[in-house]
Amino acid sequence: MGATLAKMGRMGPAAFHYRQAIRYDPNLAVPHYNYAAVMFRQKRIQEAMHHLSQAIRIDPNYSDAYVFMGFLLMESDRNDEARDYFHRALEINPVNVDARRFLSNME
Repeated sequence: MGATLAKMGRMGPAAFHYRQAIRYDPNLAVPHYNYAAVMFRQKRIQEAMHHLSQAIRIDPNYSDAYVFMGFLLMESDRNDEARDYFHRALEINPVNVDARRFLSNME
């Protein structure tokens, strides 16, 4: 439900549904990742980073979460940290095109 609402641009209701999913089972990485995406679209960057950290803690092999965190760090001019996240994403998934693209754009 949250994904459908987010695609429709209804970020408030989407955030509500993702929060409900997190409350139901806080040990699932995907709801944290999806909630972070909604927070990013609402320009709530620190909250997005918090939930990405949670997603990574829950699933240390979630390469997309590392890429998203790297992107947010890059946008916050924290390039050294961003590079670390992109490199970690590539360790997990060597063909992650987003991680490669962001790294090449930083050079």
